[in-house]
Amino acid sequence: MNQISPKFFEAIACGTALILFEGRYSGVLEPDKHFVPLKKDFSNVDDVLRRVQDDAGLEAMTRRAFQDVIASGKYSYQAFVRLVDAALSRHVKPDRTSPPDPWLPLPPCDALPTFRNRYQRHLRVQPWRRVWQRLPAPLRSALSLTRNRQRLRKLWAASRALLLLK
Repeated sequence: MNQISPKFFEAIACGTALILFEGRYSGVLEPDKHFVPLKKDFSNVDDVLRRVQDDAGLEAMTRRAFQDVIASGKYSYQAFVRLVDAALSRHVKPDRTSPPDPWLPLPPCDALPTFRNRYQRHLRVQPWRRVWQRLPAPLRSALSLTRNRQRLRKLWAASRALLLLK
């Protein structure tokens, strides 16, 4: 409880006045500066309702929260990435003695021709496919199996019927 979550950042970015239970909220939000604090037993609900009626005070509080939390950039994704990068660079030192590993390790040299042949056979665009793609669209649709599927089914049913009659 009392941890900061993305919904608080979204609300502050939208200029929403926050009424929150008293707490630390990960040290990001401060009571009376960024939000109106409400006690968990609701003993100060009258004070909270009175403060909500003060439009100028709420406007100043939402502006202050936006400036401190969103516009400052202290809690942006860029700041988070810089923090993670700094922590990683402190704890992980690059090994300068060996070259970096390649992203995709190549197979042993004697397996390379087999690998290349298998790649070309499975992943290369087949010549008949290239010819098909160069055909005009009306001709492709006329020759398409999906278009002629019903006709083929009728032909198949008729040929089966003829075979059964014999």
